[in-house]
Amino acid sequence: MILYERDSYLTLLNTYFDELQNGIGQTVIINGEAGLGKTVLIEAFYNKIKKHCYFLLGSCDSLFTPRPLGPLFDIATDIGGSFKNLLYAGSERNLIFSSLLDRLKTFDKPCVFVIEDIHWADESTADLIKFLSRRISNSNCLLILTARENEIGLNKAIKLSISEISPTHLQKLNLINLSKQAVLDMVSDMEISGRDLFKITKGHPFFVTEIINSKNREIPESIADVILTKLHHLEDDEKELTELISIFPNRVEAELILKLKPESLNHLENILKSGILVEDGHYLRFKHEISRLVVAESISTFKKTYLHNTILQQLQNNNSADLALMVHHAKNANKPNIVAELAPKAGDNASNWGAHLEAAKLYKMAIDCTSEMEDKQWVQLLEKYSIECYLTNQLCEAISIRNKITKVLKNSEDALSRGDNYRWLSRMHWYNGNNQEAFNFAMLAIEQLEALSNQTKELALAYTNLGQLHMLKNDFENTILWCKKSIEIAKKHNRKDIVAHAMTNMGSIKLNRIETESEGIKVLQNALDLAIDSNNQDHIIRIKTSLICHYTLKRNFTELNNILPTAIEFCENHEINSYLFYLKGWDARQNEMLGNWDRALQLSNTVLKVKNQASINRIVALVPKARIKMRKGQKDEAKLLLTEVAQLALETNEAQRLLPVACAMLEYQWIYDEIFENQSVIEFYSEMSAKGYYVTELVSEYALWLTLNGLPFSKEWHLNPEYIKLLINNNNHEAVQFMLDRNCNYDAAIMLALGNEGDLRKSIQLLDTLDASATIDKVRNIMKSKGYKSIPVGIRKSTKSNPALLTNRQIDVLKELGNGLQNTEIANKLFISSKTVEHHISSIFVKLDVNSRNKAVIKAKELGILE
Repeated sequence: MILYERDSYLTLLNTYFDELQNGIGQTVIINGEAGLGKTVLIEAFYNKIKKHCYFLLGSCDSLFTPRPLGPLFDIATDIGGSFKNLLYAGSERNLIFSSLLDRLKTFDKPCVFVIEDIHWADESTADLIKFLSRRISNSNCLLILTARENEIGLNKAIKLSISEISPTHLQKLNLINLSKQAVLDMVSDMEISGRDLFKITKGHPFFVTEIINSKNREIPESIADVILTKLHHLEDDEKELTELISIFPNRVEAELILKLKPESLNHLENILKSGILVEDGHYLRFKHEISRLVVAESISTFKKTYLHNTILQQLQNNNSADLALMVHHAKNANKPNIVAELAPKAGDNASNWGAHLEAAKLYKMAIDCTSEMEDKQWVQLLEKYSIECYLTNQLCEAISIRNKITKVLKNSEDALSRGDNYRWLSRMHWYNGNNQEAFNFAMLAIEQLEALSNQTKELALAYTNLGQLHMLKNDFENTILWCKKSIEIAKKHNRKDIVAHAMTNMGSIKLNRIETESEGIKVLQNALDLAIDSNNQDHIIRIKTSLICHYTLKRNFTELNNILPTAIEFCENHEINSYLFYLKGWDARQNEMLGNWDRALQLSNTVLKVKNQASINRIVALVPKARIKMRKGQKDEAKLLLTEVAQLALETNEAQRLLPVACAMLEYQWIYDEIFENQSVIEFYSEMSAKGYYVTELVSEYALWLTLNGLPFSKEWHLNPEYIKLLINNNNHEAVQFMLDRNCNYDAAIMLALGNEGDLRKSIQLLDTLDASATIDKVRNIMKSKGYKSIPVGIRKSTKSNPALLTNRQIDVLKELGNGLQNTEIANKLFISSKTVEHHISSIFVKLDVNSRNKAVIKAKELGILE
């Protein structure tokens, strides 16, 4: 078989395999729409290297809800051993993934692991890809992924996983259509017009080859006609069999087909010869996915329903049949009763595997297909769906379902369930930024549960929930009061997880006071031990999150980075997305403090681009993004971001949300000498400070920005020692050194701005390293107002001349993007490596806040960077 215009891709794959043989593994993504030849390229590569490696092939299925870890089940028999046992036993994913990695490392030859069609991957498979890719360099494995680039963006889980793979170990091959010359070459000795063929196909390899391989080689009116013409050349029985196989979302076991049509063995050989179907081990599949789609679409609705029903009946006789596959066929067979019966079980399986998005879809299917169900079972199904929505950041839907549960239970005698539902509503409303509703439902929960004759575990949960709300408002006395009440009841029920939750509230609030900080850390450590002992993942990550927030505000980056990476990995492994995005927001805050602004913006955007993101998560991500934008001179965008985050923070009515926003707004006012019309956020703390707020790091920064704005602060506020010397004793040396010792150069520069002429010059030097053009202008204006001479210019003209603060080299790369050059061509022209070009393009995307080359060029022209 001749591969046209694919030699360069094969050469790259061979290069990556050579590097693998030298001990360096990589992840390779082969992108291209259906029919561009991804599978054919893999087959050609396999034929070259098959004698020198172990070759594993798995695929993802186009099901309504993809089967969890489908590619691993495909290779389970080939791998065998403890890996197979763990997989079939339904063990935790991290154990399965680690077992696979260990097995790969023991192979006596390099391993090439191909996962096809990752755009259909479930969440668990997305995590598998991320897990392997992070460890790929010394894994003895070359991981090759194929994807339809036009569909991969629809799969949020896989898109997120790919975006987080280190560029150092990630290679991308983007397949393109054949050129006109290639098509002419392909038909040079055939009685077919290459020009007409190229005109109708635009060089799409599948369309070209399908037309060439059609028996009469006539150019049909459409590609679908070509495929269907080939189908109609089959005998009736062969056509029936082909249509049946097209109903399956991906490949199908030959054994299952033989059970459905025992006589099919007599027809398969001719179908395989026609090239429509191919053998794939013990499976059968269409040679091209487009062919399957066209054939399936050509079947009448009535017949399609009949075929789905036939398949479903056969699967029902198989005790080991995949539940997700059965639900897929039941849905298409218009069997709502079967969907209602099986979808909850399939949802339970998906949830246990950590595939929470799939679980939510399955529970939703069950809800939609259920006509009658006892209230108790109905509530349980709604509860499961609501929890999956909560875990997957679909908070509005989660709250909506909880409201439905409220209506079902309104006239019920089940006060226990009613009270517990109110507690969940409290939690969800808080996470969605509605603090007042959270308190209202918290009190309703307690009212319902206290009316019961017994002190139930649900009451203990309601008490600690209220304690948490008081903790978040920094109400020390009420936090301790309600959490102690919770612990007393929880111990009677031997519920260590509830005790851990209450202790987390108590430990967290003690962290906020200097005099109880060390005690708070001890309480949290004890709570963590209990959470681990009770295997409560939610409590485990909540405790770690509390410590992460504390260490970030303390700028204790050593302790922070001992826990933050493992906490993020924990969330990813268990798909606790609500905390995952919250932690990424705090990671953005850390990077903003440390001057890693491109990374901070990348992290913030990762959080903010998620549709229906929780308000709490948006707040923590918006603040660092707004501050970086304002410092770099992107005034209008910064103001829009601050306006949004101010509204979100006000709805929480929590100082820990409002103070960072107040600091950011005060910083904006100072840099641009422009006062916000609405001062509610800025004045919030001054109005509530009589209650006492003990997060001294936030209060200290707030006092600093008030001072820079010429506004007063109370000397009775709890400030850190270095801020007392800075703001009260007018001695900035200790505070500046504190920041410099922690690599917080921007904060040091701001503190220097309160000093003498020498301090102001040092401030500009520090700001210049950060490209903080707007802040430099502010410091220069301060120097001018004081009559100082020879004021430093600050940022280089070559960078400052463009509002996005691109470097000269980044502008060079951007110009070549505008000329339509690819990475290799840019590298050759600028005498740099392709990897360097890739890094420059990544930075350009971040600075211009775009996600494609075309958008980067358009944005650059809008900003006047390019003509």
